[in-house]
Amino acid sequence: MHFFLRNQGGCVASVHPEYLMEPRDYKHWRWLREVEEAGGDVSVVSAKGVSSEEEVMLDDAIFEAVSKRAWTDVLLQVRLLHY
Repeated sequence: MHFFLRNQGGCVASVHPEYLMEPRDYKHWRWLREVEEAGGDVSVVSAKGVSSEEEVMLDDAIFEAVSKRAWTDVLLQVRLLHY
């Protein structure tokens, strides 16, 4: 969706694709990214401290708000590009 909108002239730089996921999928995606960054070692992910604010997994309430905003931006872009 992100690439489609951008190729059609949409402005979706503020929309991260992961914010368009379901909350459960987002949490799993974040976990997989952490495992990948740890070189595939799951035990390192469990013991690792978070190094930056960007790496923090959003809690459910914040994720819901961010996701609603991302979906609103995408849907408005689709609507505007349709005309």
